[in-house]
Amino acid sequence: MKTETKHQILNLEDLQTFQQSGVSLGPKLGKELENTQNHIICFVRQKEFAAASVYRKIIGRTPDNFSVLTCDNPVKRACNVNEKQVIPLVINSAINPNLKDIMFGSHNFGELLADRFPFSNTQDRKTTPILHCVGITKHGIEILAQKENTPDQIFTSKNLEEERSARLRKTLGNIVTPTDFRNILRSLLVKEINLHALGPAGTNISQAAHLYIEKVRISNKTSILIHGSGITPLEYAQMAKEQTEKSLLTETLPETLHLHMECAVFDGMGSLYQQRAAESIFIDEQNMALDSMQLSAQLSIDKLRTIAKEKGKIRIATHPSPRSLVLPWINQGMAEWLEASSNSVAAVMVIENQADACVTTGSAVTLLAEQNLHTLHQFGSPNMIFTIASPLSHSMLQKYLDKEGCNI
Repeated sequence: MKTETKHQILNLEDLQTFQQSGVSLGPKLGKELENTQNHIICFVRQKEFAAASVYRKIIGRTPDNFSVLTCDNPVKRACNVNEKQVIPLVINSAINPNLKDIMFGSHNFGELLADRFPFSNTQDRKTTPILHCVGITKHGIEILAQKENTPDQIFTSKNLEEERSARLRKTLGNIVTPTDFRNILRSLLVKEINLHALGPAGTNISQAAHLYIEKVRISNKTSILIHGSGITPLEYAQMAKEQTEKSLLTETLPETLHLHMECAVFDGMGSLYQQRAAESIFIDEQNMALDSMQLSAQLSIDKLRTIAKEKGKIRIATHPSPRSLVLPWINQGMAEWLEASSNSVAAVMVIENQADACVTTGSAVTLLAEQNLHTLHQFGSPNMIFTIASPLSHSMLQKYLDKEGCNI
């Protein structure tokens, strides 16, 4: 009698989960890294070496207490560091086509997208800066957690962002920083804002868009345009560009701004930047824990196993970015990957019997619960960086800042 092996039964234990790290994010993490007495080692690929050196300056460290080491697999090298006095970091460019696989394939790393900063495009200085993402391992998080904050180490987010902006200008030159951009959005020069986001309803990007306009305090003049199934970020970036060009025909400084939002691990981020390198693709960011990523289906896991036995494999729909979450089953030959344009669309594909299971969000499962979509496995909620883009160039945005008498 043939023995049934583990990979033939779609074992849920093969699918890992992200654990809550509890690490500070953005400039707050930068301030903690600045104040720690521990040595920092930042692992990068050779092409990110210069960016890592800039991050050292942004967080106020010196070469004596911040080392940059190049290697082929920064995540693996960083995870192997366990010295008590060393904090391991990694830095990745947001236009790295493998960032999505690094993100969703590194469940035990810590927080891969814990901080962010722009760095000049070394290939073409005329283009706008490229976002770089900073990750910290579980070991590094544990070291930082051991140190209690003293009163003089407690800073407001506003003060930290302003300090970060000042250091960015000192290090990179006269660039438009995220703080500058938020001031532009809030100014009287801007009467209306349209923010394009990936749909349908329930996507992480649509949720991050609402969070962003609330945080920046521009909800009263912002419309979030959530696009239907099949409309990609590359397409709505073009829509924002065309709308902006129309405004520029009649206005020196448009009173209506057309923005768009992407996920930092968007599989087409490299193409988006390459096509629009003169635009402000990485002008601002929004941190948000991903809406709980889940393996969901209308069928039970036992019925899915029956399908796998009878047909050889099941069909799993996912957006390209979180595909790595189900890679163990794909590699075992027990699952066929079907591409979806968003996490929400992946859930709809199950409802429409185009797929047997999907990787989607908790919100999408809730919206489709009446159609018996339910959770089989929860992957967790790692932090994600969502990027804000403007079709205007940095030099054009600078004109808003330079305009005399503007309320900024």
